[in-house]
Amino acid sequence: MFKNLLDKGKCSLGFHEGEWNYEQADSCVQLRVCQRCQNESRRTEHQWGEWRVEHSWAEASYKYAGSCEQVHICDRCGEEKPAGTEHQWEGWQYLSADDCTQVQVCGRCGEHSQQKRIGHDWGAWQHSTFYDAPLCVCRHCGEMVFDLGQNGGSGPSLQEMDQAVESLLAADSIESLYYRVNQHQGTLFSPVQEKYFQFASDQYPQ
Repeated sequence: MFKNLLDKGKCSLGFHEGEWNYEQADSCVQLRVCQRCQNESRRTEHQWGEWRVEHSWAEASYKYAGSCEQVHICDRCGEEKPAGTEHQWEGWQYLSADDCTQVQVCGRCGEHSQQKRIGHDWGAWQHSTFYDAPLCVCRHCGEMVFDLGQNGGSGPSLQEMDQAVESLLAADSIESLYYRVNQHQGTLFSPVQEKYFQFASDQYPQ
């Protein structure tokens, strides 16, 4: 009897006893039914997930002047994350004063592009007494092309002739020599090649 009076006293003071349980699967309201007096109590008990960082990234922009490195900057906190490299390629430039190989140069950082091209600056056609054929000379690197009157196009260039001779000299067997002759036959058997052979042989020690 004394225990019942004590339990009623606890409940009258708001000290109910019982487990809290969610009323519905999609609700955070919990219900507790007192085991002593059957009083119902309710409370809201959320199950919060972990906190996370949610940036507000702006469009990519250059990190600083003279650099092509780009970053995204958070509009809220100013944090940066990499956004790759974006060059501003300008016109083609020669790599050297005596070479017609050209590359593009970035206007921001000065880096050279991986893409290359040959950009000769051809002069007017003129007749060569030595080769007994019309030729055209590049004003930048000195490369020559010959007009042999074949199919309306130009013949081999001086550079191609030099490469053909170098290839023959590098042959280390009869089979290799036959292969290289066949590979360069269009250049080796051109009308001007005989004169170039004489010129090339004079450049190597006997």
